[in-house]
Parts: sequence; C-alpha cells; structure tokens
Amino acid sequence: MAQNGRLPRDMSLLRLQHEHITHDLWEGRERVLRPRRAGVWILNNQDILDPRVINLMHQAGFGHAVYIPDMDVNHFLISSLLERWRSETHTFHLPHGETTVTLEDVAVLLGLPIDGDVVTGPTTVQDIFATFHEHLGVIPPPTVIRGNSIRVSWLNSTFQQLPPNANNEVIAQYARAYILTLIGSILRPDTSAARVHVMYLLRLADLNVVRNYSWGSAVRACLYRCLAHGIHLRQENIGGCMILLQCWAWERITTIAPQLQPLSDQEVADGDGFPVCRRWMNVTHRINPASISVTEFRLRFDQLRTRQFLWRPYIRQEVSRLIVVDIPSVSRATVPIICFATVEIHQAYRVMRQFGLRQNIPPEPVNLDQVHRDDLRGRNDRDWVGHHHHWITIWNDRENRIVQGTPFSGNGHLRDETPYMQWYINHTIRYISPSTESSDDEYDMSQQPSQPASQPYTGHVGSSPDFIHHPQPFFGQSPMGQG
Repeated sequence: MAQNGRLPRDMSLLRLQHEHITHDLWEGRERVLRPRRAGVWILNNQDILDPRVINLMHQAGFGHAVYIPDMDVNHFLISSLLERWRSETHTFHLPHGETTVTLEDVAVLLGLPIDGDVVTGPTTVQDIFATFHEHLGVIPPPTVIRGNSIRVSWLNSTFQQLPPNANNEVIAQYARAYILTLIGSILRPDTSAARVHVMYLLRLADLNVVRNYSWGSAVRACLYRCLAHGIHLRQENIGGCMILLQCWAWERITTIAPQLQPLSDQEVADGDGFPVCRRWMNVTHRINPASISVTEFRLRFDQLRTRQFLWRPYIRQEVSRLIVVDIPSVSRATVPIICFATVEIHQAYRVMRQFGLRQNIPPEPVNLDQVHRDDLRGRNDRDWVGHHHHWITIWNDRENRIVQGTPFSGNGHLRDETPYMQWYINHTIRYISPSTESSDDEYDMSQQPSQPASQPYTGHVGSSPDFIHHPQPFFGQSPMGQG
C-alpha cells in the first residue's frame, strides 16, 4: 500500500514528504497525538476574579484571554488535522485548497492583540529567584525552578484570589502571574504544559507597555512550530494553543463541529460571546471523543464538500455580532511571525480566500529549514533581537506587506479545472484515505454569504485590482537565519 497512489505529479512543493506523517500512514503506521494542557484556576473561577486585576489585564491586552474556556481538546481531531499540515507552506492542505490559522483567527478566537512589536528579547537572568521576587512579590521554592523556567502548577496554586487589602503593587503582581499562567498553560504550552519560561515574565515587567507587543503573532508562531514538530510519526505529544486550533476547525469545517445553542441578545450585550472561542462552550450536542476515530476524521476531511468548509466564517451574523474589537489590516499581511527563538511565516497570499479574495497561484514558499534549527536549547545567552534582525525588519514593515486582491463573487470555492486548482492538484496530496475521490460537483459560485448592513465585523475585502504583494522578492534567506 506504499504511497497509496496519492502523491502529486510534481513533488517540488512537498519537499519534506519523506518525513511527513502521511508517508508512515500509507505504510500502515498510525499514531494519535496527545495535546498537553494544564488546568488553570483563573479560567475555572472567572466570576470571582478581582476586577482590579482584570482591569490591569485589559490594559495589557490580555483581558479577553482570561475568558478563554478551559475546554477539552479532542486528540483524534487534532491528530487528523496534523496529517494535513505542511511545514513547507505553513498551511493545511485540504481537498479544495490551502487554509491556515491566520492572525485574524487569533484576534477573533482568542482576543489577543496582533499588531505591535515582536515578542523577543533576553531569555536568561542572573538571579531567577530575585527576578520572580521583583515581579511577582514571592520567592519560589527551588523545587519548582528548573533552568530558566518555573512550574505552572506553582503559579496556579500560589496566585488565586487577590487579597482584599492588596495595594497597587500586589495587584500588578497578580496580573503578571495570571498572564504568565495563561501563557504557560493555554496560549503557548510546551509538550509537557508543565513549565513556563522566565523570558515571558521579563516582557511583563512594565504592564503599561505590554499591550504594545503582538502577543497574537507570538502565540501563532509557537503554534506553527508545534505543528511542524507534529508532522513526524515519532512525535507523541504536542504543545501550542490547541484550543485555538480546535475552535478554528469548528468554525470552518461544519462536518466536525458540535451543535451550538445561539447566545441571547442579552448575553451578547454582556460580552459573553467574546473571545469567539467562548461560544463553543454553549453546545447542545457534543461529539463523543471516543465515537470518532482518527480514521473517521481523516475520511471526513477527504470527503469534504464545498458547502462544508467556510472560507469566511466570521462574517456570518451569528458570529460577527460577537466580535467587539477592530481587526487591524495586519491580519492579512505576509510577514514573519516571531517569538524569541521562533520564526515562522504568516503566508497570507496562500490563503487569500480566508480574506474574501480570489486565490491566485502562489509563488514558491519561503524556505525556513535553517531558521527551524533555532531554539532555546543551549542558546539562552543569544541576542535574539540581533540574530533575527532581518526578520524583525520585515515585520516592522508589515503595513506595506498587506495582501491585496479582487473579492470573490461567490463562496470562494473553485472547480478543479480552474488554473489555481490545476496547480494545486498537481503539487499536493488532496486525499489521504485509500478510497476517496474528488467531489467536484457541488459549487455555489453565485451566492455571496449574507452579511447584515449593521453587523460589527465585515472583514477586510478590498476593492483594489487583482494584485498580490508577494513576499518572495524581499524575504530571501537572512544571514541571521543561517546559524
């Protein structure tokens, strides 16, 4: 059953196929990933959190993140999604085209700021105990410290309800502790979800400037790196924000989403629907995680019909009315996304339909093989700002790298005979299961999704000519990324 007859004619795009999980699946080797996530006290006690701390977290850009639901993650769904991830393009390859988790998804689903400075800087301190005492007001026991990281469980148990007589300094310390706990357990957990690095606490030192960072792009960069690790058969656990990935899939793929009870007008007015991932706690019928195997999820993705995938889920009235923040245009910029040692690419030009634009044949993706070798292991003293200067410079030019194009006239889906789909068919793996065939028989190119005139979110469909700002001429390979 080797290769299963599913490889494309042109393998130039899938240059990492030899180490991709599909290579092993077709040889009969299956696996189930185990997403890791620690329980978080603040997410389970949102109603009793002190408003003084919440106000500070809002000022820092994390006020919405404290309402991310502490939901279960379906291991089988995540495992089957990872079979579709291609590190070469930073996208999922589904039967009808490429798609990915964009900066828009992070802003809408998690409520994190996506515009601002990159999250980077020093990753080591002279005295970690003094650093925690300075910023959290407590000296942690040596048993919870390892290297430059601290156990999330200690943060979780030490910083719960704010003392009623707390002064402003203590309030700020609790805000930092809450944010640090969210980062280590929900937003960018490692494969153990047990520890969080002190480098994040250094960025939280001055809560007045924390909002100036693009925390959303940092979370997404870490997710992309974890997805890249997850394509390997030997990988058993996976880090990164799996709540983001699961809710992203539920918003877009109707055949795998639980049934929802719509929020009432009063609940919407009270802000109970934002960040949008919160709405997935209001389900009327859950899919039993044990009832659908990886094989079944795989088959559902293979048999995905055009009406079952939504390119623009957030313009639907039931979702758009929940969005209470403005989504900046950087959400569709083709730029590097950076978090300390991690550099990935937000390849917006490959998923133009997610921004309501016609999809053209994309240029060759940026090769990040050398950059992917960078991590914190043995490099805690490295100057990441200088090391990634090339990529940071491109991020700082993000306003000039926003994808433009012609709005699509229907639902965005393209027939197999169109130029883009012909290119796509010849360059990627559309189907993974043994017995799946193309379903090029259900297209709705004439109907535009309904969008009420009064809805608060409309996306960013431009009216410019059919032109794309492609990053290839100015990305290149930086000397900083070669080490």
